[in-house]
Amino acid sequence: MKDIKEALKNTREEIEILIVEDSPLQAEILKSILEQHHYGRILVANDGKEALALISRHKPTLLISDIIMPEMDGYQLCQHIKADENLKDIPVILLTTLSNPKDVIKALECGANRFITKPYDEEYLLSSIQSILANRQLQKTEKIPMGVNIFFSSENYSITADPQQILDLLLSTYEAAVRKNLELIEAQAELEVVNERLEEKVKERTTALIAEIAERKKVEEQLRKLSQAIEQSPSIVVIIDTEGRIEYVNPKFSQITGYVPEEVMGLNLRDLSEQSSKEYQQMWKTITSGEEWRGELRSKKKNGELYWELTSASPIRNPEGVITHFLVVKEDITQRKRDEETILHMAYHDALTDLPNRSLLNDRLTQALAHARRNKQMLAVMFIDLDRFKTINDTLGHAIGDRLLQSVAKRLVNLLREGDTVARMGGDEFILLLPGITQAESAAKIAYKILEAFKPSFYFNGHELHVTSSIGIALYPTDGEDAETLLKNADTAMYRAKEQGRNNYQFYTPAMNATAFERLILENNLRRALERKEFVIYYQPKIRLSTGQIAGMEALVRWQHPELGLISPAKFIPLAEETGLIVSLGEWVLYTACTQCKAWQDAGLPPLDLAVNLSARQFQQPGLVEMIAQVLEETGLAPYYLELEITESIAMQNVEFTVKMLRKLKEMGIRILLDDFGIDYSSLGYLKRFPLHALKIDQSFLHDITTNSYSAMIITMIITLAHSLKLNVIAEGVETKEQLDFLRQLQCDEAQGYYFGPPISAEEFTRLLQKER
Repeated sequence: MKDIKEALKNTREEIEILIVEDSPLQAEILKSILEQHHYGRILVANDGKEALALISRHKPTLLISDIIMPEMDGYQLCQHIKADENLKDIPVILLTTLSNPKDVIKALECGANRFITKPYDEEYLLSSIQSILANRQLQKTEKIPMGVNIFFSSENYSITADPQQILDLLLSTYEAAVRKNLELIEAQAELEVVNERLEEKVKERTTALIAEIAERKKVEEQLRKLSQAIEQSPSIVVIIDTEGRIEYVNPKFSQITGYVPEEVMGLNLRDLSEQSSKEYQQMWKTITSGEEWRGELRSKKKNGELYWELTSASPIRNPEGVITHFLVVKEDITQRKRDEETILHMAYHDALTDLPNRSLLNDRLTQALAHARRNKQMLAVMFIDLDRFKTINDTLGHAIGDRLLQSVAKRLVNLLREGDTVARMGGDEFILLLPGITQAESAAKIAYKILEAFKPSFYFNGHELHVTSSIGIALYPTDGEDAETLLKNADTAMYRAKEQGRNNYQFYTPAMNATAFERLILENNLRRALERKEFVIYYQPKIRLSTGQIAGMEALVRWQHPELGLISPAKFIPLAEETGLIVSLGEWVLYTACTQCKAWQDAGLPPLDLAVNLSARQFQQPGLVEMIAQVLEETGLAPYYLELEITESIAMQNVEFTVKMLRKLKEMGIRILLDDFGIDYSSLGYLKRFPLHALKIDQSFLHDITTNSYSAMIITMIITLAHSLKLNVIAEGVETKEQLDFLRQLQCDEAQGYYFGPPISAEEFTRLLQKER
């Protein structure tokens, strides 16, 4: 035996051992042990397949293999070796953590020489290797197999192997069992010592574990809630690293932007922003310095759409206080920004026309004045008021009125130069700001363009509307050096344009202020005049030219002011229309005139036709037909004695409405006269649609009828046209015998004017009728 050991020691360096281990660490430890004990060449394979490849080339002296390995385990490797005639004499030691007796039997069945459990004792391993090598020669010569029955775990196993192999494996198993038994004895001793305190320790540990579990559950619940809060947050949550790269986005981010998380992971947050480099750097500088940053940023969605975000960014620190990440929380405020823009727009624009309102106009006018003052330039302010708009609005309704205002606004906008402003002040009033003009004529040209732009009709829901405007112009610096003064003076000039017959423009003059003051006093007195019974009716006779007799009379209202005396209708009638007083005043005139006409008939005087003027607002007033019917019923005057006069401009404001109203009046037996024919629209094409009784030639054509061939031609045409349409013709403003003779020559039906007599009071007209009788 001594000789064998000595021989082994001398040949140890020639021994070649193959280690098969899938754990690099375990393989290195075992290799180091063998090298320390001067075993010759040590080979290492990671699994069974690699080991077979090495064995075929080297045929090692001994193989030490782990059992549990991928690809091919230790059992399979051992079986391959023992089944090969050239390799089966290679001793095999199996190492494993398995300790079940069945595993030992399996190792025995596959032909292993040793079965050593992990963790193995180094000395035991080395002694096993030495024992195997010492018996190697004997293993070569002893070839007689033997059988043995082994009873493990209630099962009987029959094994046939070389005696030495069975002996070695049984010894290996026995050694492991002894070692385990010693370990159990030692553990038992320790258990006896520990067991005395185990129950107390168990109780203490149980209490501690319960507390730990409760705390852990609490933390887990908090983490779960936090996770759910972030995942279900209505705000966008983004976590970025210290380089700005995105590491996490919550579902809200995907919902808002359209990006799925995989598409943005690793991108820099700046890649999704539309802010300038300077703005982004400011945010980045703030959060990297450890401070929180809040602000509004504009970002881009996956489809390229831009949106606004209210952003809050703050650093995330580890327990040592070092910034490791940044938390970015965003809220989509695009709709809010739009709402703010809408509210801001609404605050400075008219809701109906979308034009600048008074506030925005004042702001722009103030800026324009400052610029004009610095550069010593002129600017103009135009005050535009629609003529008789209130009549249209009251008659056809606010819907039509609103559409008309919108169309007027569009026409005004189309006339603007670059830098001009048109604003709506309210109602039917518009302001036009013209900065940078060089002379007053420039403003006059634009005013003329506005008047021309309103000449084409407006069409709404079958209604054809004709609208004109009155324009007042004030210039900087001659008419005012501040916004308030310019606007006031432009307004004053606009009223002057209305006094001049509407549909024109007027430049402001200082004298207008006195006129405006007078107008204000007149308006205040006018509101009380009807209550104070200051109005009177004058009557002007109409003469039938074929006989020279009185055919009728026209009722004309006069204002007998107690202090100012008799006020001309040219002054108070337009004012009454603008203020709306014309409606009640017109009703009073109709009632008073009808009452007087019936009184003359009841007195036995010749029955005459009574002509009463209807203003634009009266004609468009709802309930006009009913009011006239009531007046006729209350006064007892027969309808066929009543003639209602409307001007051509009134008739043409809304042709469809005019036709409807005139037909209703004609059905009542009332006759309609078209006054001032030929001076407005020359509406020859509409005459056949209007159920008229007569045309009245405006007095402006009679002034120079004997000297102006143009005027004579117009009157000739009017009379010829009227007679062809079976309409009577009445000439007003006859003042000379020459005019009368001309009219008789053209077979004009009736005439009125100072040649026959001026308008007179009812008492005087009574005497005239008595004399006529």
